[in-house]
Amino acid sequence: GYQKGACFYCFGPISTRAGSADLGQVDHVFAWSVGATVGGAPVDGVWNLVLACARCNGWQEKSNRPPHQRYVERLHRRNESLIASQHPLRPTLIAQTGDTTEARAATLNRALDEVSVGGVRVRWSAPEELAPRF
Repeated sequence: GYQKGACFYCFGPISTRAGSADLGQVDHVFAWSVGATVGGAPVDGVWNLVLACARCNGWQEKSNRPPHQRYVERLHRRNESLIASQHPLRPTLIAQTGDTTEARAATLNRALDEVSVGGVRVRWSAPEELAPRF
């Protein structure tokens, strides 16, 4: 529901119905392979998990490369929206990323900085994007 039936990255249609051809997959925006934490937050935390289509989640160009800045900004907006709506994930998101909007943005920016160190790293983008749906 919080992604309006669309892939986090490309905005293509996804479903949550088992057996559906466009079944969404849970994906880490910051790759699981970076380690247990990123930006001071647990990499497996709900703050870093989104629903993606099979194409975006399995695209070979993604691998463990850093996400494009627009996905980090989109993730921040998604998390802030859930917090503001009093969603049941609110306390978990706050505990994982910070007590204020500024602290949560700083967590995501630290995460991006951490995964981008070690020289110039090309950031990952979806192969194509439809019009934004959220």
